[in-house]
Formats: sequence, C-alpha cells, structure tokens
Amino acid sequence: MLLVIGWFYFGLMGIRLIVGLTIAPDHYWFSARLPTVFHMVLASFILVYGRFHLAAGRTIGSHRLGDAA
Repeated sequence: MLLVIGWFYFGLMGIRLIVGLTIAPDHYWFSARLPTVFHMVLASFILVYGRFHLAAGRTIGSHRLGDAA
C-alpha cells in the first residue's frame, strides 16, 4: 500500500512541477519549485520505506517458526 501511495504522490508532484514550468508559471501554487522538489524527496522516502517493508515481510515470511531450515 505504501508503494501505491508513494508512486501516486511522486507522480502528482511531478505533474505539478511540469505544469509549473510550462503551462502556469505565474500561478503561485504551481510556480513554487522548491516545495515541489521537497515533496518529491518525501515521496521517494515513502517509496524506499515501502520497499523495505515489502522485502522485510518476504524475509520474515520465509523464516516462520516451525518451518524446516
């Protein structure tokens, strides 16, 4: 679920950045580049966090109690 949220968030901020650079450079919300880049970094953190939990869940799932080694 975190990966879906992270990709959606990253994509939305990418669209915001592209629209701010091309279509609406005079609009205050779209022309704010620094907050947009910060949000893309935050979305990247969510993606890394989600990927970590996905990999950790697979590792834990393969080493359950009672399974043969």
